[in-house]
Amino acid sequence: MDRDVGLEQSLAIGMYVRFPFEAERTDNEFREFRIGQIQSFNSIAHTSLIRFDPQNEDEPSEIECSNNHIDRCRILPDTIFTTLYMRRPGRILIHCSDRWIPGQFLDYYVLFEGEKEVKRISEAEIRVSSTRQNPNPEQQLRRYEFQNPTWKSLRDQVIEGYSTLRNATFGIEDLVGSRIMLLAHQAEVVARVLSDVECRYILADEVGLGKTIEACVILKGLMRRNKNLQILIVAPSSLAQQWHNELNTKFWLDFPIIHPRQELPIKLNSTAYIVATEDLYEENELWVVLSQVKWGLLIVDEAHHLRKSPVLYKHIRQLSALSERALILSATPIQRRAKEYLKILALMHPQRYHPEDIEAFQTILSAQGKIRRKIASASYNLNPDDFDPEEFEEELEVVVKLLKHDRLLAQLLARVPAQAGSHDRGLNEAKDVLAYISENYRIESRVIRNRRAHLHIQLPERKLDTSYSYVPAEEEAATLEALYDPYIDACGIKWPLCAAPSLGNALQSIEGNTRYSPSHLH
Repeated sequence: MDRDVGLEQSLAIGMYVRFPFEAERTDNEFREFRIGQIQSFNSIAHTSLIRFDPQNEDEPSEIECSNNHIDRCRILPDTIFTTLYMRRPGRILIHCSDRWIPGQFLDYYVLFEGEKEVKRISEAEIRVSSTRQNPNPEQQLRRYEFQNPTWKSLRDQVIEGYSTLRNATFGIEDLVGSRIMLLAHQAEVVARVLSDVECRYILADEVGLGKTIEACVILKGLMRRNKNLQILIVAPSSLAQQWHNELNTKFWLDFPIIHPRQELPIKLNSTAYIVATEDLYEENELWVVLSQVKWGLLIVDEAHHLRKSPVLYKHIRQLSALSERALILSATPIQRRAKEYLKILALMHPQRYHPEDIEAFQTILSAQGKIRRKIASASYNLNPDDFDPEEFEEELEVVVKLLKHDRLLAQLLARVPAQAGSHDRGLNEAKDVLAYISENYRIESRVIRNRRAHLHIQLPERKLDTSYSYVPAEEEAATLEALYDPYIDACGIKWPLCAAPSLGNALQSIEGNTRYSPSHLH
């Protein structure tokens, strides 16, 4: 009440005040404020009638507001105004004084439209937009206008819901902006790889199930998190252009293909490249340049063919060791061919797998079934209410014996019964043991393979279309038919290793041996 009386004595009709636009709220937790001019006072209700400039047709032009909720407020500099009576337009430069004098109007320095002389005018004589307020930050802080504690719980609910939704679709949001629609198994692969911090996997889907698309989506997702990610794609020369086209047409990514024979000395001026496997094998300078870069992502296509060349395999494995992440695209590895399987795994994770450790790998490979069953059984019993540390240790003793070379595993398992007297009876230690085994000894955990027989979906069939959209005229058809045999002969004589020389080169070689003149050939 005292504030109402004091405020009414310091205010006057025509003064600009700041008021809550949601004046009808009973909790007084206002979030939207406007400015307007006082038109009248109600000394009984202790309210003021305020006229303001509405922002749209649905808003009123007047509002009655409690004096407890209004304060004098300056108008922002560079605000457009019109005078109340003459309707002269102008622009506010700045207020004339920083002090508030009770009962006295605030003046502004203004510039009228079409005039160069700065003039002084009272706030009572001008009309401005209701959003051009310049409030006192101290008063805003006292009223919790910036971060009101009552809004926290509601804001937390929104953040929690958003986080849950984002986690559930982690990785899939990277499809936005691409010209593709993933199948269910492809979306699952993308989400799985992108949710892994280490991000080292072998993609071994059957031919035609979209390994290239999966790798491209993963690549784009990683680029979205790090725009400066260094990327290297190694693919056979027959597939290098296909990779370039897929990235360009479906993901708007333009990765240059390195042509070392044309670009010596090689200079890396971009952050992402495609290189042919054959060039990496033949050009030592290319290998030297690429091996000096710490790649953020290495993608190797048709990796199962690398075992045919020990030198090339060694180069790719060194690149993988230097890279932060690696995706190895390969035909399905056959487990009974342990040596080949180990070589593919060593490309994917050089620090963990070594091609020369074939005996130890065969032991681990043969024990995969037992390890998988024991982990599943032990995980099922990780119940906080009835967890038994001794039973857990006994169940995993079989795994420890199979992996007797790993002393760290034995030490981790021994900690479980040692913590039987703790508040969780060693449950956290048991989880650490299972996590360690899963990460280091479940080989299949980093090999993703999908089969047509398991997907139960209708997939498109690849068929060769031998039809042609262009039908030559009769004379042209005769010319082409006459040129066919000489062209094939030229290919066999001058280009024995080339499947299809350019037509221009072939014509030059047979030009003198045909009954057609050069102009006819042209």
